[in-house]
Amino acid sequence: MSGADTAPQSDSPQNQRRLVLAQRYVAQHRMEAAEQVCRQILESGEANPYALTFLSAQAQKRNDLNEASALLERLCKARPADPQAWRELGRIQQKNGHRSQAVQSFGQALVAAPEEGALFAELALALQAAGREEQAARAMTRAFALDPELANARRNRRAELSLRELSQQGDDLLRSYHYRANQALVKELEETTGASLPARWSRFLDGFQGRKPVDYEEPRQQPDFIYYPRITARPFWPRESFEWLSELEDRTEAIRKEFLAVMADRSGFEPYVPEAPNAHEGWKKMAGKLNWASVHLIRGNRPVEENCRRCPTAYEALRGLPLVEVDGHAPEAFFSVLEPGTHIPPHYGVSNAKLAIHLPLIIPPDCAITVGGETQTWEEGRCLVFDDSFLHEAWNRSDQTRVVLIFETWNPDLSELERAALRAIIERGDAWFHANRELTVEDLDL
Repeated sequence: MSGADTAPQSDSPQNQRRLVLAQRYVAQHRMEAAEQVCRQILESGEANPYALTFLSAQAQKRNDLNEASALLERLCKARPADPQAWRELGRIQQKNGHRSQAVQSFGQALVAAPEEGALFAELALALQAAGREEQAARAMTRAFALDPELANARRNRRAELSLRELSQQGDDLLRSYHYRANQALVKELEETTGASLPARWSRFLDGFQGRKPVDYEEPRQQPDFIYYPRITARPFWPRESFEWLSELEDRTEAIRKEFLAVMADRSGFEPYVPEAPNAHEGWKKMAGKLNWASVHLIRGNRPVEENCRRCPTAYEALRGLPLVEVDGHAPEAFFSVLEPGTHIPPHYGVSNAKLAIHLPLIIPPDCAITVGGETQTWEEGRCLVFDDSFLHEAWNRSDQTRVVLIFETWNPDLSELERAALRAIIERGDAWFHANRELTVEDLDL
């Protein structure tokens, strides 16, 4: 905020003339003369915004932060509902090491502009400087939820430098806070169970929280969300490694019969790929369409009751299996329906800590799946187990519909404690976001 940003307004005719003169001096780059005139305005007892703002900017140029702060305090008193005045005061106080005052000023700015993400971010950094780490992380979470452009600016070379820097500072703040919070969480878990996590856990957490670059030991693996190091990496797993699958396979015919009834009226069918205006070219042909459809039995660890009622054999069979369980995320279990002539483009799954399992129900000829460059075909009634953190794609080149039942289990290399730790940090992260995505400045109790 500079003196030239504020329109010349004044209570008295004399000061109106002075304001016009001050602006003329500014346009002529005669800053000392403009300062002298602005001081005359303030000496008259009038808290004129233009004069206060201009003089504060000049004081900052001289690095006289005390004078700049005093002038902005006077401006905020005169214009208590002006968020920009409070923001500028907070910035000066921050530079001057007056951290508690800066927190209060940014808080006042947000009272006036409660939906401005960048203001929440500046408040977060002020809170961090004041040693109030949890409040800082909560405010930054709200900042990024309010302003996705700010959240992603650090990756956008076209964004303004100041926005990129603010975005990076916010990301660093959140990563640091959540790293410590997750460390404390798993330490408590270790103490409760009396067991210890292996060394690979630390490598995982460093990569997950962005403290160190992720080192993919198998270059064909590129999961979108979680990469867990030092566990077996193979595209397809031998079905014999999971003896418990036989009980599910024994129910193939009953499960297929139930789903054929569902297919008859297509009740519960949903596009597997949601509508996405900016979808990658390969996904546009199926975004929002039913050429690749799903019928969910379990979504985010919650049964889809109507579908479970219509397919009780499948649901009961799944309930007895060692599925991945993370509240809000997993298990996910659904019938995947691929119409004739449909090709699922190459893509990566979210994590190598789990494995995808397909129970093939209806498999026409000329259908296959490629995982990590290896291609296999489905065999009805015999489960196919693969790691979808490898690049994978599938197709149905026949003139009939292909149907498989899909669910997930943990990578067998993970111990019970590792599974519990992964579950705990993901659920904590979700709970954190949901608790703070609609935060107000009043919630922070500044």
